[in-house]
Amino acid sequence: MGGLVLAMRTEIRLALTQSAQVRARALAEAGINHVILRLLQAERRQTPSLTLITKQYRFGTGQVRTYVEDEAGKIDLNQAGRELFDDLLLSVGLRDEQRESLVEAILDFRDPDNLTRLRDLEEEVYQESGLDYGPKNARFDTVEELLQVPGMSTKLFKKVRRAITAHSGLKEVNLTLAPMSVLKAVPNQNPENLHERLLKERATPGSERSALDLDPRYGGTGGGRVFSIRAQGIVANARTSITAIISLDRIPQRPYTILGWTSG
Repeated sequence: MGGLVLAMRTEIRLALTQSAQVRARALAEAGINHVILRLLQAERRQTPSLTLITKQYRFGTGQVRTYVEDEAGKIDLNQAGRELFDDLLLSVGLRDEQRESLVEAILDFRDPDNLTRLRDLEEEVYQESGLDYGPKNARFDTVEELLQVPGMSTKLFKKVRRAITAHSGLKEVNLTLAPMSVLKAVPNQNPENLHERLLKERATPGSERSALDLDPRYGGTGGGRVFSIRAQGIVANARTSITAIISLDRIPQRPYTILGWTSG
């Protein structure tokens, strides 16, 4: 009898855990949809978009946390030049030779041909790295594809992940929309001080954006079209996270498109 009672208790706990996980996922999905609705409303009202904002809401016994970023504040893997990549890799501690090699590998990966750049980084280099594939020779569809580039380790990817995008479509970075991981890459600047200057400029409509005069690479003015939304649903001890990348299409029949959707 004791064994039966123990088994029933175990099954009940498992059922409650599974139920909490399902509810947590539903809350995360609701959080994503709530942010999309707010972005669409902001666009219709022609008010500033919701960027770099963390929100937390309670729904019954659960809660959801959301975080929104405008992809225009990140370094685009498909459009950025070597200088932006070099700045980013320098900011996470890569030495000169490592940076040069990895920047060339990134540019070769996205080039639509098999022509090498300064270094011989095509098929044979991938083979020498123990990889059973070559460069894609096409645009990055996701930032995770950066892990396929020779020299990009999982540890290094985690350091640059928040600073990159595959969807802004911009050669420059809009610093007023940039996360701290991008501000740390701006040459000869204290990221905390730069962050404070940018906060003041965001709060001053029509300002001259003096902070952006530092370097044309960081003087982009685009934004308000592609967003990364992270939502976490929490119910009891269950937590589920979802990240969605959406594009506001400004088409009545299709107000937005989901470009990416990942869980975990």
